[in-house]
Amino acid sequence: RFIPIKMVDVAELIPGAHEGRGLGNKFLDELRKADVLIHVIDASGSTDEEGIPVKPGSRDPEEDISFIEKEIEEWFYSIVSKDWQKFARTTDLSNKDPVDELLSKLSGLSINKYHIIETLRQTKLENVKLMQWSEDDLRNFSKKLREISKPIVIAANKADLPEAKQFIQKITRKYKWVIPTSAEAELALRKASKNGIIEY
Repeated sequence: RFIPIKMVDVAELIPGAHEGRGLGNKFLDELRKADVLIHVIDASGSTDEEGIPVKPGSRDPEEDISFIEKEIEEWFYSIVSKDWQKFARTTDLSNKDPVDELLSKLSGLSINKYHIIETLRQTKLENVKLMQWSEDDLRNFSKKLREISKPIVIAANKADLPEAKQFIQKITRKYKWVIPTSAEAELALRKASKNGIIEY
């Protein structure tokens, strides 16, 4: 299922965005309705953290990937852990279905029942009372829930530049969804098509 959403600029995201710093809340709110997140990075390492051109190969694009992932995971954790003790106690003592209660608690993130059930299974928490969850359990649940409900596809742009090869090989070993792309090549193809040189 694809949902058209507004493009959001990661330049709006600063450290601590999940705590509401800068334009963090605005940025993260745009992600709520998404089923998949596409993170476009400069795979050639020729753009710094502020988007300013630098010498190709001088910046590791994985810094951008880890920064974005950390902020989104912290955002998930802040929502899951909010009023957790009260929520866990009420759910456990009233013998309510924890899946339904978690689904209700996290409805603002466009989470569905499958996401909750699969996250509980993969974190081995499906038979653990909510009041017994440790801090690590909460963090693991939040992290896995983000991975399942909003997977991040990394669009490794500028893949045509020589410096990109080593970085793409590195991030492909670590991250599940990495797609080499070239906006410049796409632009060239579109121009050629417009001028009748090729059919595209």
